[in-house]
Amino acid sequence: MNYNEADFVQYALQQMEIPILNRNGNILTLQAAFRWKSKAEICTAFRLNNGSFLPSTTSERSVSLLKPTSHPARMNKYEVFVIAMAESESQRGHYVLILEEPISKRRIPIIVGTNEAQAIAIHLEGLQPSRPLTHDLCQTIIQKLGAKAKEVCIYQIQQDIFYAKLLLQGPKELLEIESRPSDAIALAVRMHCPLYVSDQVLEEAGLFVG
Repeated sequence: MNYNEADFVQYALQQMEIPILNRNGNILTLQAAFRWKSKAEICTAFRLNNGSFLPSTTSERSVSLLKPTSHPARMNKYEVFVIAMAESESQRGHYVLILEEPISKRRIPIIVGTNEAQAIAIHLEGLQPSRPLTHDLCQTIIQKLGAKAKEVCIYQIQQDIFYAKLLLQGPKELLEIESRPSDAIALAVRMHCPLYVSDQVLEEAGLFVG
């Protein structure tokens, strides 16, 4: 089964033990016995723009959110940066996101969907959408819950599919959330957290240019 951005939000909420009390159209009512707050309960309504919390298919290659993996913090990893994005010539309706490791100058191309490419490009270009996008919603939820994005790590590539994790630091614990690389990168550029790839990803997918 594939997952879209709405499923990513739901999974993140589940990892933080925040149940969805009510789902009325695009209005979500959330309740949590906050471990990070002094208050016992908080109820908040969030509006999700153009989406629902029902599983759906997506054109981007994606993976199960529950795939067990080793912890990114215990890997050999290298910081990378988004340096370019262009329309894919091999896959119509998709874009190629280029990451670069600055020391070796190796570049890693990742195929992403149109919506995810737009979410990344809008923020990198300093544009302000008229209404919050899904990744803006994720950022707001994380910040309102007193957490911060510590890092994003693309930790594995298997059969041309990339696997990524988002690490969130709360006041009391570190949360690890499985994500598509495009969703994780869209959050990383918004929350100014470092983006890493594992040595396995760099070795197998990294290309020397020029």
